[in-house]
Amino acid sequence: MVSKRVVIIIALILVFFLPGCWSRTEVETLAIVTNIGIDTVEQDGHVKFLLTANIIRPPLAGGGTQGGGSGAGKPVYWRVASLGDTLSDAERNLNLRIPRRIFYGHLRFVVINEKVARKGLADIIDYLHRNMRIRPRVLLLLTPEKAFDTLIRQAELEPDLARMIDEMDRMALSRSSKAFIDDLAHTTGQLTASGIDPLVAGITPIESPPTEPEGKPVKVIRINRGGAFRVDKFVGWLDSDEVRGYLLGIGKAQSGPFSITLKPHSHKDVNIMMTRATGKIKVDTDGDEVTAVIEISAEGDLSEFHTTEEIATDEGMKILGQKFSDAIKTEVMKAVKKSKELKSDIFGFGAALHRDNPAEWKRFEKHWYEVLPRIKVTVKVTAYVRRTGMTAEPFKPE
Repeated sequence: MVSKRVVIIIALILVFFLPGCWSRTEVETLAIVTNIGIDTVEQDGHVKFLLTANIIRPPLAGGGTQGGGSGAGKPVYWRVASLGDTLSDAERNLNLRIPRRIFYGHLRFVVINEKVARKGLADIIDYLHRNMRIRPRVLLLLTPEKAFDTLIRQAELEPDLARMIDEMDRMALSRSSKAFIDDLAHTTGQLTASGIDPLVAGITPIESPPTEPEGKPVKVIRINRGGAFRVDKFVGWLDSDEVRGYLLGIGKAQSGPFSITLKPHSHKDVNIMMTRATGKIKVDTDGDEVTAVIEISAEGDLSEFHTTEEIATDEGMKILGQKFSDAIKTEVMKAVKKSKELKSDIFGFGAALHRDNPAEWKRFEKHWYEVLPRIKVTVKVTAYVRRTGMTAEPFKPE
């Protein structure tokens, strides 16, 4: 029979294997950050980082107004900012005002001022990647205004700015393909890869008309452009059509409307809704010349038809398919032209050459940005209009 002493000894040993909660962190001690903004300011002749954070007010997290909103209650978010010689320094300086520990576990997006991005993203990416609390799927955005001001703009329809950006990220490609919000992981991968430059989603700050009688204009945002980079430095903007041309070229476009002209010297009288698209890039060399071929395959449905002619015929659908192909080619070439003008290899022509012919890439790599504007790019599009919608006949009022 086991003695009482042995039982006591075993019990004491087992105590050391109990997990316990010695390293616990109570949520009441955390300042939960959902989005941050990064600017720079000059102070006493020195450039310092201005780090802005939107922090959830716990008692109001279930409802109420948002940052920058009007109403009787306090906003859901508290916008707070601090200066620092580095971003880590600025983060710790936030605690000179915040009586809680900064927590990035629920961070949804980071917005960076355009002027900061022009000087380079290296320091920012380094800070974001070294922080174990920041997830690699956090979204990156650029803004021409101060990021400090962007974080107080109102969300429309969604309860707060963080959720609105989340939903826009999900809807951007699937509905129009005119916007594309990339995350930290993918952008970092492009920055560290050879022969490709990132395109970061751009915010356009606007004033929306009043939503209430005798109300004031509402400060909101639109995501309708992209910021092109050369290595890690911002060099210029692409508009929404150019962004879609870029997405078509790299095979990431999913859906979107294309307004085309069926009759010569007419307004846009037909709309085709793209339902599927694929794209791939091939790059080759001939001596000192570099050529690229972008091959795109697309399908779409007729969504509007503003003429009275019969179109639901073999010949009519063939004509629509050709017009659809021309519209896609125009947008892709527009994006290629802007890429060359900015000397930003957002299409990854260099990466394609590196993949297919590493020896040739080594020959061009050191002066690639001088070669890029001279690349002869050919866009080949195969597009079909598959369906005419709920009716095959044109609308003819009597």
